[in-house]
Amino acid sequence: MKNFWNELNKPIFILAPMEDVTDTVLRQVIARCGKPAVFFTEFTNVEGMFSKGERLVSQRLRYTEAERPLVAQIWGTRPENFFKAAKKLIDMGFDGIDLNMGCPASGVMQKGACSGLMNNRPLAREIIDATKEGAAGIIPVSVKTRLGFRAIDFSWITFVLGADRSCAYRFRNVQSPGTLGQAENSG
Repeated sequence: MKNFWNELNKPIFILAPMEDVTDTVLRQVIARCGKPAVFFTEFTNVEGMFSKGERLVSQRLRYTEAERPLVAQIWGTRPENFFKAAKKLIDMGFDGIDLNMGCPASGVMQKGACSGLMNNRPLAREIIDATKEGAAGIIPVSVKTRLGFRAIDFSWITFVLGADRSCAYRFRNVQSPGTLGQAENSG
């Protein structure tokens, strides 16, 4: 597997995925003004990638060569769609896949997606495994998650880190009870 993460100079500066912000137009502007080491797409729903609204959803995955390396951040709840999405993202030429297991937006959490997966570890495991199987070692798979749901949860951290050392992991703060369901400006 060609793993661009291993080729980056440290420290690594990235343009974080931000819902309705980090589209291809913004990424192109940033690439000209002060290019980070890695770009991420807006978070893209894997169920939407294979629905009647596929054309609208796929606009989130448009990019130019100036935006490389580029990681597609995806979210959802159906492992079979993560498998298909990984294959499709390889065909589209992405450099990596990032699984969103950290977004605190109430709409996605109520569906059991993103940070809601912290409360459904069997499904989180299936999603990681399905994505890695779909990626087939061709491109790297990473996981964006939180340190815990309401407090730091070492068992969640151990679960995610123990999943497989061939994944990269990005951890964020915990969700405080006062912010549960409030979306941050990040996918």
